[in-house]
Order: sequence, then structure tokens, then C-alpha cells
Amino acid sequence: MKTLVAFIYVVFTLYSLTAVAKLSTLDESLKMKALSQQIDMLGQEGEFSGSILFARNGQVLFHKVIGQLHPRSNKRITKSSAFNLGSLSKQFIAMAIMILRYQGKLDYDKPIYSYLPNFPYSQVTVRHLLTHTSGMVGYEKLMNKSSSKQVLTNKNIMSQFFKHSPNLKFSPGSRYYDNPIDYVVLAYIVETLSEQPLDEFAKQYIFEPLNMHNTHIFTSVSQNYELKNSVYGQPDDKLNGHPKTVGVIGAGAVYSTAVDLFKWHQGLSSNKLVPPSLLVDAFSPAILTDGSIKYYGFGWVIDRSNPKIVSHSSHQHGNYAFIIRNMKTDELLIFMTNNTKGIEFSKLKTLIYSGFETQFSNIY
Repeated sequence: MKTLVAFIYVVFTLYSLTAVAKLSTLDESLKMKALSQQIDMLGQEGEFSGSILFARNGQVLFHKVIGQLHPRSNKRITKSSAFNLGSLSKQFIAMAIMILRYQGKLDYDKPIYSYLPNFPYSQVTVRHLLTHTSGMVGYEKLMNKSSSKQVLTNKNIMSQFFKHSPNLKFSPGSRYYDNPIDYVVLAYIVETLSEQPLDEFAKQYIFEPLNMHNTHIFTSVSQNYELKNSVYGQPDDKLNGHPKTVGVIGAGAVYSTAVDLFKWHQGLSSNKLVPPSLLVDAFSPAILTDGSIKYYGFGWVIDRSNPKIVSHSSHQHGNYAFIIRNMKTDELLIFMTNNTKGIEFSKLKTLIYSGFETQFSNIY
């Protein structure tokens, strides 16, 4: 029996390798059809639930949604279902900062205390925050020391930094350290300078101008808005789409759809929100104080070998989100999932890449 099983396994493996080799010779339309069928199979087997979109030259060539909003609901994911973007949210906070720069309300290289007088670090600039080179420490330990039982928000996080002024991890600009506090501070700056809640600012200057009707900033303290048709993440068989005790915005809290992220891509490509002279900084690597380069812009990871390719990924609260753009060929790939049981995310990414003729297959 073991010999038979081994023989079947060898035959299946050889057949799979042959199939993959043949698949690579097919034209793109057939590759996309094959991908669609494989995603259907993963969905039927309960191994994938989410949304995938590929576009080129302003045209959506592939868009597939499959699965349930959450396992205890019969409601299916649709093209208008909003996923928790997690750290992809940074792109929108960075754009809010760029809009303020365009309005003449701030300068990237001025110290933060110019805008927040109580800010305790004289050397930290807006650019340091945007590129994760500020050296600020995480807020989690600081907030754990606080006796406050209030819902965690940007305001009470900032009050603790103003009060305790914890030491920096390193000299600003000398290293890269991906820390949510950087974008929490940026969000606080947006609200301070605009005199608007961040969700209202983003709606007025980003989401509405780009017709992103299913994109919202949402936390447990959001007012006058109920997040409908949202997709719930499923970490470790638990339902956890919306953290109930967190009101923090900046490095998270944006919910969106693949269709709206396509509109976001188009808005960036057409310079609809800010002039191209300002967008250059967003997609330029950070230069550290020793002259070395960190391939991170304003909320975007920049590919070393092809700097026209920018991307970002996130894994928070059972939701995966990934976006990658080729700004030279005007190509876009988005996929978001609230369930990858049975298939590793890296393998899912490889599978999705196999459906399209792009340079993205070399980017991980």
C-alpha cells in the first residue's frame, strides 16, 4: 500500500511540474483563467476567502471575490466589501501629510515641535516619521504603565509621550525602524493642523475626490458612522475583524475594497491629489545620516532593482492585505484575504503572481 501511495505521489508531482511548465507558455488570458479556477478550488475547500484585482493601463483585467464576510454569516464577500488594510493605511496618512505640505501648512524637514509644541524630541522631523527613521520607541509599554482605563486613542498616547518623554532608540535619521508610533504622530499632526478629525480630512481631500465610496477610517471611537459590509479577519479560528478596545489611527484603521484601491492607484498615477513634484518624495528611498539607503518612502516599500515598483503588505487581526504597483508600466496588483487556512500566504502570493505577465513575480 505504501509503495502504491508513493507511486501515485511521484506521478502526481511529475504531472504538476509538467502542468506548471505548460502553464508558463500560455498567454495571459489563459493564465488568468487558470488562476480563477484554482482560486475557486481553494474557496470551495475553505482555504481562501478574499479579493484579488489586477489592472494595467487603467483597465481592470482580473477581479475575483470569493468567500464569506465571516464564518458565522451567510453573507458573501462582494466587490463592495471593505477589508481592514492594516499598515497599508500608512499610504493615506502620508498623503494627508503631503496635502498639508501642498497647502503650505508644514515642511517635511522642520522639527515636529514646530507643529506640536509639547513634542519632546527636538531633532525628529516630519520626514523622519514618514520614513520610519525617527528613533521613537513603541507606545505599547508606555501605555501599559498608564493607569488610564480609557479606550486607547492617539490623543492619550501623545499625552503619555509628552508626559514621560521616553529615550529614543537611536539618533533620528541614523536607522530604519518600522514603528506604528511614527504614523500615530503623523495622524495627530494632521488633526492638529487641519483642525479636523482625520476621518473627515481623509474623506474631504482623498476619498471623495477619488470616488472611493467604500473606503473609511474606522475605530472603536468613530462617531456618526457605522462600518457596514466589512470583512472580518479570522485569526486562529477566532473572529477578530474590529479590535474593540482600540481607537488608534495612523498605522491602521483604514478599511477599503480592491475597487477603491484601484481608484487610489489611478489618482496617484494622474497626480490628482498633489502635483508630481510632491509625489517624488513619497516614492524615493530614505537617505540615512551615514549616506546609506533604506528603500522605504512615505508608506511604500521601494524595490531595490526596479525603483518604479512600489508595494506594501500587512497582516493584522486575521486580515492579510497586499498592494504592488509598477509606475512605469501602469500595472497594479491587489489581494486581500480574511482567511488563508490550508495555504501559506507566501504560496498564495506565488500562485496569484502566476496568473499575470508582469515583473511582479520577482518581488516578494
